Amino acid sequence: MWRYPAEGTVTSGDVLDVLARDHREIEAMLGLLEEPHERERLAAVLVATLVRHAIAEEEYVYPMVRDQVPDGDRIADRGMSQHAQVEETIQQIAGADPADVTFARLLDALSREVRRHVAHDEAELFPRLRRVCTTSDLMWLGERVARAKTPTLARAASASQDTLIEQVRAALQIREPGEPD
Repeated sequence: MWRYPAEGTVTSGDVLDVLARDHREIEAMLGLLEEPHERERLAAVLVATLVRHAIAEEEYVYPMVRDQVPDGDRIADRGMSQHAQVEETIQQIAGADPADVTFARLLDALSREVRRHVAHDEAELFPRLRRVCTTSDLMWLGERVARAKTPTLARAASASQDTLIEQVRAALQIREPGEPD
């Protein structure tokens, strides 16, 4: 049975290590989706994990890519497009009956989309960031990404958005060090 790290647990390192750890966690969850009795429960955890990951990339990684990496706009745009596709599939999953065959098909589509994104990140994005960023830049970015993925109970409780994705996004609004929850 999959267990997500305890709330408030922030594991950082350089940004590429943080994102690669996310990728391994997500891939492990995708593998467990093949177990029908785990699908409904695990799908909710997977959605929250994917949204956390996307927010962190969009808030911190893609701006750095656009600014520092040659052809960074194209790379960031591709990542954003992949996020949009994943988010659309997540919205469809949220509206599907877990007992229906459509639910399983949507989870399979989500798995393919996520694996495509992971492959893009690790084959194209990561090596380019490693070439152009200093170790301290990668560490700073890793701290920001880890922090961006950490929800707070106050934000989660005050979320009044309609969809699960909007609720997770609200709960993960970026906060700077020393800023109250």
